[in-house]
Amino acid sequence: METAVAAGRLLLVPPFPAEAAAPNARRAAWFNHCVLARGDRLVIGHFNPDGMLACILAEADPDMEIVYLNAGSKL
Repeated sequence: METAVAAGRLLLVPPFPAEAAAPNARRAAWFNHCVLARGDRLVIGHFNPDGMLACILAEADPDMEIVYLNAGSKL
């Protein structure tokens, strides 16, 4: 992981920093769209197949590589 960070190839995105204002659906959607617009590879640990992230991923760039760590979560 340290090698990827040093090369500028790794971005870890926590849901929200501890000091942030309470999360809401609008803020989460905006954040997810921003991350998707700036990357070319995305690794998903887990998500709700009926949730907002699944909808956003369905609209992702078809050239984006999306890796699903939890096989049960794949679209």
